[in-house]
Amino acid sequence: MKLVFFRTPKPRRFKYPPRYYDEEKERLERRKKELGIGNQSDTGGSQRADLSGEWQRLRRRDSTRRKSTQISVLVYLIIAAILLYFIFFI
Repeated sequence: MKLVFFRTPKPRRFKYPPRYYDEEKERLERRKKELGIGNQSDTGGSQRADLSGEWQRLRRRDSTRRKSTQISVLVYLIIAAILLYFIFFI
């Protein structure tokens, strides 16, 4: 059990982007690809950039969480040291 005096963490939100299969759209995309019509942009690069950004955001959040945990442990140790000082020396 973890005691938190100053801040309680917020629950993480559940993100679910709904996905579905559109057969006609797939057929149209395949036909455009065969004919060489349509936009020439590659969506794989965009997905890679999104994934990379998501990983960076998670790393930053993890590092801030780790720092806050270290600070709270330090505060608890200081409080324990002060209490021990008052118990044994006063």
